[in-house]
Amino acid sequence: MTNEPRCFGAPLRLQSTLGRMLALPLLALLFAGCAATVDDGERELGSSVAALDDGEGEALPELVDDLVQDPSRTAARFTVASFTVGASGRDWMATVENDRLLSNLSIPGSHDSAAFVEPVSGTAKCQNLSLTDQLNVGVRFLDIRCRHINDGFAIHHGSIYQNQNFDDVLNAVIGFLNAHPTEAVIMSVKEEHTASNNTRSFADTFDSYVQKNPGKWNFNGNISTLGEARGKITLFRRFGGADRGISASYWPDKTTFSSGNLRVQDNYAVTNTSTKWNQIKGLMTRPTRAAPERCT
Repeated sequence: MTNEPRCFGAPLRLQSTLGRMLALPLLALLFAGCAATVDDGERELGSSVAALDDGEGEALPELVDDLVQDPSRTAARFTVASFTVGASGRDWMATVENDRLLSNLSIPGSHDSAAFVEPVSGTAKCQNLSLTDQLNVGVRFLDIRCRHINDGFAIHHGSIYQNQNFDDVLNAVIGFLNAHPTEAVIMSVKEEHTASNNTRSFADTFDSYVQKNPGKWNFNGNISTLGEARGKITLFRRFGGADRGISASYWPDKTTFSSGNLRVQDNYAVTNTSTKWNQIKGLMTRPTRAAPERCT
C-alpha cells in the first residue's frame, strides 16, 4: 500500500471537524479518496461516495468554502442533511461495489461515539444519538474509548464513566450488522483514563471480547475492500501490544500527520473556524490535486 496521495489505493484520510456545530457531531468525512460529491438524500447513495447532503447538490469542497464564508448557513443545511440521509442510511453501502477500497469512500463518523453522559454541561457529552441511531443514519466509523478496569472495558470520556461497557457497544454494532449485512463498520478502539485492578494487558482484554464473536471482526492490517469488510467490524487500533487491524497507535496530539496507511488531520483545539476549515479542506482536496485524472 503506497503512502502517495492518490485517489485509488490512497492512504486513509481521517478528519476532525467542528463537531458541536452539526446536529450529528461528525469526526470526519473519513477515508476521503477522491473529490467527494454529495447525494441528494432522496435516493440510494451511489457507488463513489457516501456523504452528507447540503440540500442543493454542491460538491463538498464548495461546501467547505461556503462554511468558511458563512458558517451558520452551511451548518444549518448540514443539520437537515444528517437526518434526511437516514432514509437510505441503514443500507447505503449496498450499492457500492465489493472491490472498492475503504480508502476510496468518504465515510461519516462520530467523535467519542458513546459519550452520552456528563455531570456538568459541556464537560463530556459528545453525542445525542445512541450508537444504533448513529448507525441507522449512516455513520460507519465509531470512536470508542475504553477504560481498562477489573480486566474489562468500561466506556469513558476522560474520567467520566458513560454508564455502559464494551459489551454494550459490541451488542449494538453487531446487532446492526446482523440486520444490515451489506454494511461495514470501522471501529477505533483507544485506551482511556487510568487503568485499575487488572491482571492482564489491554490487548489481552480486547482479545477476550473478540473471542465472543470472532467472525464479526476484520483485522486486515492493510486497507480492505468493502467486500472484505461487509458485515464486520474493521479494527482501527489506537492501542499497542497487538499486531492486528489498521495500526493507529502512533497519534501525535493536535496536529496533521502521516503514519503508515494513515493521513490524519486532528487539530481539535479550535480557536479560529476559518483556520480549522482550511485544514479540513487541505486534507480533503489533496488527492484531487495529486491525481485528478484518476478520480471518479
